[in-house]
Amino acid sequence: MMGAVCYGEPKVGSVFMDASEDTSASSADARSTAYDNLCAYNRSIVSFRFQTLGFFLAAVGLIAGHGTRSLSVLLLGLALGLWGVELRNRTLLDELGARGRELEDELGHPGYFHAVYDKHSRPTVFFGTRLPARPRLTHTLALDVIYAAVVVYALYGIIVA
Repeated sequence: MMGAVCYGEPKVGSVFMDASEDTSASSADARSTAYDNLCAYNRSIVSFRFQTLGFFLAAVGLIAGHGTRSLSVLLLGLALGLWGVELRNRTLLDELGARGRELEDELGHPGYFHAVYDKHSRPTVFFGTRLPARPRLTHTLALDVIYAAVVVYALYGIIVA
């Protein structure tokens, strides 16, 4: 049976089961297995996003400040390429979140995906102030700011160098 949180090792089974499959006990087990696999895939993508950012910032630290046009071009290509990977990861996370919510509904137990990907489950109080249902400050916004800042810096380096 599925737990309320997304932890544990992935199991063998289809991640994106067809919702029209039969609702027998074996199908419930298959849905639970699919849910566990979705959780594992979700964790790996989230981990990859931040590991990529860490390596990217290390590369920026090594490349930035040398003042050559060729390194600025390299930095620009690296920033745009990894930003593209980040955008693709967001798409995957949205699709996993939607499917995870469906599986939680089918299993009759809202869990991780409802808590994390449901727009109405956001915190409502921050230092005594009510926040909107979907706060404007998110990891996604922060990543966009970092990638955009490096793109601007690289363009400046190309123009000035």
